[in-house]
Amino acid sequence: MKRTDETRSQRRERRITAWGLSFTWLLVIGGMQLIVALIAIIKLLADAVARSGQSVLQNQTFLRQTLMQRYLSAAGWILIISDIATVLIFLFIVKARHESFCQTVGLRRFKPLLVIALLMLGGGLSLILNSGSQLISTMLPATATSSAGVLNQAFNQLFSSVPGILSIIVLAPIAEEITFRGMVFGTLKEKLALPVALIAQAVIFGVFHGNLSQGVMAFGLGCLLAWIYLRSNSILCTMLVHFAFNGTSVLISLLTGNASASSPWLWMALLVVAVALFIGGLLWQIHLTKKDSSPILPEQERLQPSSPDVSA
Repeated sequence: MKRTDETRSQRRERRITAWGLSFTWLLVIGGMQLIVALIAIIKLLADAVARSGQSVLQNQTFLRQTLMQRYLSAAGWILIISDIATVLIFLFIVKARHESFCQTVGLRRFKPLLVIALLMLGGGLSLILNSGSQLISTMLPATATSSAGVLNQAFNQLFSSVPGILSIIVLAPIAEEITFRGMVFGTLKEKLALPVALIAQAVIFGVFHGNLSQGVMAFGLGCLLAWIYLRSNSILCTMLVHFAFNGTSVLISLLTGNASASSPWLWMALLVVAVALFIGGLLWQIHLTKKDSSPILPEQERLQPSSPDVSA
């Protein structure tokens, strides 16, 4: 948002305030996940010490393998608790500022038909990114090998448990949309130029995911979600796209298994279908959220009946 009537110092203060508040909202969701994770680790260590004594803390095999496996098994519950706590904290912050939570984060109704278009958008984008990634991994196996590690193990563990699937498909989109589109983007677009605010919130969203491959995907998704939020004026719409995006990713992971061994032609065909699905959803969404350009008469002028000509 550009203001021509402000001084350079006021402009600087406005930008500093925007960035400061945005990173504060980022720290809320990131800090809550860290706190819940630390509590879970302390609980796991306390249980291990109670069963086997303090000597277990000197066992490197236990710390590197057993403890890690137990932590990954509890990761779904950790995300569920941290997501719920994040939403409650933001609710408390908004209420403490004497503001409407629905107005602040953009909880507004929208056209029912828009649900189908939004699901097509989210599912199509997820299919594009996942099939493209699997196609590259199939044609260049070295990239798939180099990307394996603790992160992949963590997501495989999440995808194989009901709490993990629930947190990824349902609760994570709710908490992340309230944080990044409702609070972060809502703050930035009031203080900065709109294109800068859109790109900035997408970068912050990508950084939040903590690794390069997910960060790039999250950046693209963040740009799309912010654009949808601007057109629909409802964060419920971005939540639906996020639901579809994460749900499709989980479904692909559950159905494909060892996807690197699949035929590249399969992923290429899926990529074509995904592009068609995404474009169809995009065009339909644009049509349904098209602004009415017809002139609107003032209320008094619309309601006032036309009087007959009585001039002599």
